[in-house]
Amino acid sequence: MSTPETPQPAPLPPQPVYVAQQGNGMGVAGFVCGLLATIFGLIPFLFFFSFILGVLGIVFGAIGWNRANSEPARGGKGLSIAGVILGVIGIILPIIFLVALSSSID
Repeated sequence: MSTPETPQPAPLPPQPVYVAQQGNGMGVAGFVCGLLATIFGLIPFLFFFSFILGVLGIVFGAIGWNRANSEPARGGKGLSIAGVILGVIGIILPIIFLVALSSSID
């Protein structure tokens, strides 16, 4: 007599491998600083913060832009460019308000 063989379990399918995608943190930081600089530049008496955040937005955005150009797989080039542009706007707005304020006082 032969013994009944137990069926072998089916092999498991291979598990997918997820690779964490590298981001461009400096580009995101430049965008956030530039956006806050632009918003603060539009609010009276908060435009002093706008100048500081605008400079930070330009610096972080330029670093992120450089990283996006040197390592295209990182991405974030658009956010970096937007951070630089918004940072420049965030610097120009307080200057406009200061000139308008000083001319209205005279």
